[in-house]
Amino acid sequence: MRVVRVRLGKRSYSVRIVRGGLEGVGRFIARRHAGARCAVLSDTNVAPLYADSVRSALQASDLSSELLVFPAGERAKRVKSLQRTWQWLMDHGFDRGNTIVVALGGGVIGDLAGFAAATYMRGVHYVHVPTSLLAQVDSSVGGKTAINLPGAKNAVGSFHQPALVYASLGTLTTLPAREYRCGLAEVLKHGVIRRPAILDMISEQVPAVVQRDPGLLEALVSQSCEVKRDVVERDEREAGERQVLNFGHTFGHAIEVASGHRKRHGEAVALGMLAACRVSEELGLCDSSLRQSLTDCMKRIGLDTNLEPWWRPDLVAHMAKDKKMRAGSVNFVTIERFGHVDIRPIPLDTLTRLVRRGVE
Repeated sequence: MRVVRVRLGKRSYSVRIVRGGLEGVGRFIARRHAGARCAVLSDTNVAPLYADSVRSALQASDLSSELLVFPAGERAKRVKSLQRTWQWLMDHGFDRGNTIVVALGGGVIGDLAGFAAATYMRGVHYVHVPTSLLAQVDSSVGGKTAINLPGAKNAVGSFHQPALVYASLGTLTTLPAREYRCGLAEVLKHGVIRRPAILDMISEQVPAVVQRDPGLLEALVSQSCEVKRDVVERDEREAGERQVLNFGHTFGHAIEVASGHRKRHGEAVALGMLAACRVSEELGLCDSSLRQSLTDCMKRIGLDTNLEPWWRPDLVAHMAKDKKMRAGSVNFVTIERFGHVDIRPIPLDTLTRLVRRGVE
């Protein structure tokens, strides 16, 4: 087991990264919340695989549980699902003082469960049990919770730190290849923005990455969590530095929405990182060799690198609903070299001109 401690005063918690299964999750929850009632939220992909194991682990530690399952996919992150969760919690008698919401699944369930926990009875505890690589290295750490509105991703949400993150690498063995690659995109992002050694680790061990070697995954997950931990501890509520974690996400979210969510989050972020490199080139901050190096790495692990269908001015219009918009400008994360990114406000009309210039 590796443990990454996120130190945020009274809101501090541990990210426990285990090579095995989920049998230890009840024990770690019970250490701080003995006798709690657990509201387990999952989806139709994950629940058949792991819900019984998690509930058995909870029962073994004298923690009772109820299970609520949503249809898998981005559609679960909507107001209707949030209302359903609130009502379900109320109908099952979950109170403010003895409730733990357990998010069992990937980023969608984590965002929904976290936001429900943040708002039900003005806030109850919750625990992340991320079963996707993307959730283990990104969405489960940092306390961001949200749901979508039509045409706007993560438009409504709150900051609500989990009580514990229990990341079982064993769950990654059942992860579909496409979802696994989505998680690798976020791992790459952490290497790009803060720790280039992660890029070297992936580039030098592609077969082990593709084969999901447990030792390598343990290193990649823990190092990614450390990168995010370091940023979150300095800027918990995204007032400044934490925005560097959005590298690739401005274009990425726009690509997700424009594709009708046919592009998964990690796939869109991968393309968004290449777009951010290209914007940085147009601004004279770096040359094309950086983008080419990142493209080569992405190709070797099976990520789509065909930016051209998405490098178009009309995509910028989707950014007008971005949470990072300020007075007509978007706080865009640019790059100079691996390990060194910056946040700069770019007016949308300027961004449109940069994209248009790049296609002429």
